[in-house]
Amino acid sequence: MNAFSPTGLNLRSEDALLLACATTKLEKGRSEQIRSLAGECKDWDYVLQAAQRHGITALVSSNLDEAAPDVAPAATLEQMRQRFRSNAARNLFLMQELVSIMRELGAAGISVMPFKGPILALTAYGNVALRQFIDLDILVQKEHLQRAGEILVKRGYKPIACQAGQQQTVQIEAQLGCDFVREDIRTSVELHWSFIQVWLGFKIDLDSLWNAPDRVNVGGLSVRRMPAETELLYLCAHGTKHQWKRLSWVVDIAEQLRSQPDRDWDHLLTEALSGGCRRTLFLGLHLAHALLGADIPQEVQAQIKRDESVSELAQQVYGLLFSFGSAGQQWSNDKFHIRAKERWTDRLVYLRFLLKWTMSPSKKDKEWISLPESLGWLYVFLRPVRIACSAVRPSTRGGVRAPSP
Repeated sequence: MNAFSPTGLNLRSEDALLLACATTKLEKGRSEQIRSLAGECKDWDYVLQAAQRHGITALVSSNLDEAAPDVAPAATLEQMRQRFRSNAARNLFLMQELVSIMRELGAAGISVMPFKGPILALTAYGNVALRQFIDLDILVQKEHLQRAGEILVKRGYKPIACQAGQQQTVQIEAQLGCDFVREDIRTSVELHWSFIQVWLGFKIDLDSLWNAPDRVNVGGLSVRRMPAETELLYLCAHGTKHQWKRLSWVVDIAEQLRSQPDRDWDHLLTEALSGGCRRTLFLGLHLAHALLGADIPQEVQAQIKRDESVSELAQQVYGLLFSFGSAGQQWSNDKFHIRAKERWTDRLVYLRFLLKWTMSPSKKDKEWISLPESLGWLYVFLRPVRIACSAVRPSTRGGVRAPSP
């Protein structure tokens, strides 16, 4: 184990090395820190696997090459370099594909706003090769969603799990868009008309967003981008949605803060408070500051410390990131999301969604008893019976089978 830990946790040297390498800028003292930690590492297979799992292989490879090329094992470095080159080539291809799609949508009169993916790599990381992403996210106005999808289909993409008629409408409303895939170039595009479901506590005025003047140049094409404050709120909401299980989501926050230091903090905090996502924002900022040393104004840090729930949520995130404690000691996903909301009204919205989801018929319910569409409402009563039967039915090993939702 190693004493170094920005969180005060007793991290193993391998995890501390990942944190030290999770940056685009090797500031004063960081190179020496990386060299020291690399010399203490024993399990380099873990470093390779964890870097890949956390989506930071490109950063780890780049910083080890610069700070400790003669300390890390040559075989490990070469594997990382190969992954770095592969990621860089893939990212460049995805950026070109994004530009091509945006040109085609623009020619059809469809306004677009790309986010995450190549956009965040360019604006926050300053280098499209240093961020890892696997798909393209594009926001369009809701009335243009169908036409944008038709253009993607003409380009060879196929919609994923988008059903026909009323079912498709319901799905698009629930998922806030539709996903498309083109297998010959192994590329997926997520068309959104909004960002994150309301029950997850992220609200945004889409009309004001489309009227924002912020733009970015991507491959010679000037396109709309989210204002810095809105982007930061979204990144914090996205990380919280997934319980911050990947370190790359924390790096996104740290790099966004570093690349755009002149932000309107008062406006940001006011927007977060009115949208009911201040605790979500505080959690993202706390993680970026505690794990990666992101620069947060003292007055904002003071507000974060006054919210005791932020520290408690962060402790759970540390457990998920670095495998502290047993699974039985970790909170459930639902409890995490409820605790991340500071307003009881938002907690009730989440609980109402949870109840609706729990009572909605699953594929297994329909396989257990097939009902005509006119009698579909009966699944509300049959679902608990099916789960109860599954719970008490003996398994092939003679034990008790767990409930199957």
